[in-house]
Amino acid sequence: MSNKQEQAPIQEQSAEAKEKKQPEKKSKPVDLNTYKKYTDLKFIALSGAKLTEAAKKELAELEAAVKAGTGKKSKRTVRAAIANEQVLLVEGIPMPAEVLAILEKCKTPEYYV
Repeated sequence: MSNKQEQAPIQEQSAEAKEKKQPEKKSKPVDLNTYKKYTDLKFIALSGAKLTEAAKKELAELEAAVKAGTGKKSKRTVRAAIANEQVLLVEGIPMPAEVLAILEKCKTPEYYV
């Protein structure tokens, strides 16, 4: 029984050590230009157009970059006109601060966020 009691703390310590060894990833807010490129390509793909291999690769890279950022996420994929601004939102993707500022101007921002 003494062996089992000694092994449990070792496993706990190793799990804690692994967490400490992993560097903390500092998340940055989503860049507006990257977000615009991503949403433009995403909506082209959603329209049913065939993308070239280079465009598909760029879309995947942009999606990874946008998902790595911080910000509120959209509830739905939609092209919206709010306060004389065209806004492209993709479900589950963090939005830049500039897009959130536009959404705050609308009557029902909870519909989008």
